[in-house]
Amino acid sequence: MSHPDGQLRLQQPLPRPLQPPQQRPQQQLQQQLQQPLPLRLVLASNNAKKLSELRSLLQGLRVQLVSQAELGITEADEPHCTFIENALAKARHAAAASGCAAIADDSGLCVDALDGAPGVISAHYAPLEILANPANPVSPVSSVSSVSSVSPVNGAAPPAALPTDREALRRLQDEANNRLLLLRLGAAAAGRGSPAQAAQPGNGRDASFVCTLVAIRHAQDPQPLVAVGRWSGQILKQPRGELGFGYDPLMFIPGLLMTVAEMDAQTKNLYSHRARAMAQMQQWLGSVWGL
Repeated sequence: MSHPDGQLRLQQPLPRPLQPPQQRPQQQLQQQLQQPLPLRLVLASNNAKKLSELRSLLQGLRVQLVSQAELGITEADEPHCTFIENALAKARHAAAASGCAAIADDSGLCVDALDGAPGVISAHYAPLEILANPANPVSPVSSVSSVSSVSPVNGAAPPAALPTDREALRRLQDEANNRLLLLRLGAAAAGRGSPAQAAQPGNGRDASFVCTLVAIRHAQDPQPLVAVGRWSGQILKQPRGELGFGYDPLMFIPGLLMTVAEMDAQTKNLYSHRARAMAQMQQWLGSVWGL
């Protein structure tokens, strides 16, 4: 272009915007190393369905949840009569064996008419005679603390071999537990008046699923995180639904008009006793542990 002085001059190019310098691989690696790693948290349970539930409920936290079974850790004894004592014992056992932080839950069904039973023995409520032969009648008033105290009716089939597969045995145990629970509730109802009275809400079929969660940073942690969730409903006389596990087919939730075994995983994880306990635990993990 021409300049006022008559000389031809070239137009100067506009300056390019400054580009941020590209990070070297060493800088990128340093940034990655500075990012907090997820906390490895050992679930003190060998229950695959429970692991799946808790993994779903822990989404969004910097946590890598692994089951103790994946690490070859055996199940801990549960000698206590309360959920919180058993959960703490299981968490300390898993933390000591793994050297990692651990989380444990002790949960179960508490039925009002049975003075809170099955309670802490919910997972193994029925004795082995029912497991070996679910068709054998069992006295509804016999003690579950002693196998010898449960006597099949005369003419019942002899004991059969129990399955060796863990999940198959767990399913059989669930069926036996549900059967014994209905027998016990039937006996309790018979002692309270007419069947019509016994069938009314609040007359012996009210129950709650209870979950107590305990998390510890190490086996000797003096400050365990504790959360408790309760989910109330009523025990049906017949099972309904094919989903879930344990007492889910018998536990009817009036507010949802379905049993727990009729709920999909998304619905159950939204309302369950474990979800309620985990909502509390998530707050503790964030505010106390900084996850």
